[in-house]
Amino acid sequence: MLNKNFNLLWLSQIVSSIGNKLTIFGFPLVGIFIYDTTVLETSMITVMSFLPSLLFGTIIGVVVDRGDKRKIGIFTNIICFVISIVLFVFSIFKILPLWGFYILIFLLNTFLLFGSISFYSQIPMVVEKENLKKANYKMELSNSVIDTAAPSVGGIIFSLFSAPFIFIIDGITFILASFCQILLPCNIEKDRVKTKKKSIVHIREAYNYVFNNQILFRLAMSYFVLVFGIGIFQSIQFYYLSKVLNVAPYTIGMIISVGNIGLVVASISSLKISDTIGMGRTIILSFILYAVGFTLYYLSSEESTLSLFVATMCIGAAMPLYNVNATTIRQSNVDLSMLGSVSAIWRIFGRGLIPLGATIGGGISTYFSVGIAILISVIIVLLGLCIVLFSDELKKYT
Repeated sequence: MLNKNFNLLWLSQIVSSIGNKLTIFGFPLVGIFIYDTTVLETSMITVMSFLPSLLFGTIIGVVVDRGDKRKIGIFTNIICFVISIVLFVFSIFKILPLWGFYILIFLLNTFLLFGSISFYSQIPMVVEKENLKKANYKMELSNSVIDTAAPSVGGIIFSLFSAPFIFIIDGITFILASFCQILLPCNIEKDRVKTKKKSIVHIREAYNYVFNNQILFRLAMSYFVLVFGIGIFQSIQFYYLSKVLNVAPYTIGMIISVGNIGLVVASISSLKISDTIGMGRTIILSFILYAVGFTLYYLSSEESTLSLFVATMCIGAAMPLYNVNATTIRQSNVDLSMLGSVSAIWRIFGRGLIPLGATIGGGISTYFSVGIAILISVIIVLLGLCIVLFSDELKKYT
């Protein structure tokens, strides 16, 4: 354990992640089995989930940098609780049209963006710089356990009840996360001098941080390409499994959960791997694992459940290897007063590209095939690999 304040933040992340992962699992299933969505309509769920990052990332980053991060986290969790309950009521009684379902997904993820940026901006305030990688390692480890268990739990909930009940659990976790953040000291930011610069100046300086720093620039460009490929894949993954490969919801949950053994193993070993080969080379390894995982999905058939397990293990292993090291590099290279805005840039051009990838993935799947869309996601991830592979700055970063 690092210190009491970090432990409270970490606990708030754990409980909120449990609900969030269940909801990520439940959104497409609600669309497919309650609204009978097509592949393009299903991909729009991913679009609505990540569009707030593209539209509001910059302004939210400025708000977080200038505001009280603790209060922002508390209030956004309460608002997300209300939205989750509304989603449950409207979905369970089927009184919400599909466009209304999209709007609520959009609103929920808008406020989650506030909470996420404020959360990661607080970590360097409660953890010494030399312990940042250890803190990120611990958070990624807990996330991996949740990622592994959540799909199976979600599949069981869907089989015994129905997907909308997942929203109830999500709502409860938001309240618990708020309680953890309430216990944080009110003066957690007492030693930080808040900027008085105009918003446009603040935003410009954040972009300068990224584009004038060779390490951050390479890291950013490769990440932007990576998440574009992930956006294509993620938007059609559940449709591909349920409609193309005819996998039952419970089995989908098992594939993702059992396959996420790779996530747990990589999370446990990420610190050792990073210390052995360096953070830059570990990031390169994560891109290779993403490419292998997507390729195995492309090559799978109805009978190849084992290859789907292996594919998910590769994708799961890639995530913590990338997140621990990329987040640590970013946090180490950015001043605390700018961390929220710089993190928002990653949201805008990173996660913000997922809606574009999801839209393109849905379009390709509609006019060509889902398999072709997955193949294109493989090619895009390989392009991202080239950016980090030929970066001497990142490879030397230890």
